[in-house]
Amino acid sequence: MQINKLLRDYGISKYQWAKDFERNQVYLNLIVEAEINGVKKEIGIKIEPPTFAAKRRTWNPRTGRHEVVFAPNWAQSYRLLYHWLKAKIEAIAYGLTTVEKEFLSQVVVQLPSGQSRTVSELLADPGRLGKFALEQKDESNE
Repeated sequence: MQINKLLRDYGISKYQWAKDFERNQVYLNLIVEAEINGVKKEIGIKIEPPTFAAKRRTWNPRTGRHEVVFAPNWAQSYRLLYHWLKAKIEAIAYGLTTVEKEFLSQVVVQLPSGQSRTVSELLADPGRLGKFALEQKDESNE
């Protein structure tokens, strides 16, 4: 709730939470407005906070006993995300930096195939961008 309030307090009203329970992953998708070369544009941002895990003692109704499990610590993950977002958003709000500089690796781009990826995903796997259609050089003519 504090993250939602932080976003709304700074004028970010287009956001969406997504959860992948199989992978214990949470995603926060934002659309922010940025002025690039004098033109206002909406930029999509996808944030994947890390999932911290901890050993916890919990009740297992099948066995009728307490057992220790390794489970996600969502409170810790959300607290880190809150402070990270707050620092970035305030730096942008006070003119220290820009949206593009702060969130470049999380910016979502549309590929020619119709898929969307973040800049960091594309940099980690440049093959997703495709290859240049360059002519093969005939080295025998040189």
